[in-house]
Amino acid sequence: MILKEFRFYEFDSKRSVGWWMYSAEQLDIEINIQGNEQGPDKEWFNFASDILDNHYEEVLNLAQNRLKQWGESTDKEYFVERFYFGKFSYGPEQTLMSGFKIILKTNGTHCEDVYGTYTINFNESKWPIGYEFSIA
Repeated sequence: MILKEFRFYEFDSKRSVGWWMYSAEQLDIEINIQGNEQGPDKEWFNFASDILDNHYEEVLNLAQNRLKQWGESTDKEYFVERFYFGKFSYGPEQTLMSGFKIILKTNGTHCEDVYGTYTINFNESKWPIGYEFSIA
């Protein structure tokens, strides 16, 4: 899968840490990869490329199935809005985790469908470790 580079977004100016936003040529989704102003972290870029090229359907199916088990029961279908690859805070203690996130939405018309996102967090072994719901 070919990733098209968009731009760098900074979120911690003290350490010049941020993420690079990409688009995937074959998919209509946003891909965010952790890095610094010089470019994305090479290991995270390679990890993202591997997931998107070789494991996309596998992790997407796992994310959708887990969300149906963990979240509210629904007949709605979930679709991918974006991926995030890097380190992120998760859990009650906001422990720093390494892996990736798949951000999903539903195609419904209720408030939570239109403004809400479901984030499935995965560790580096491609195993889902939990989910979050947020309303924009």
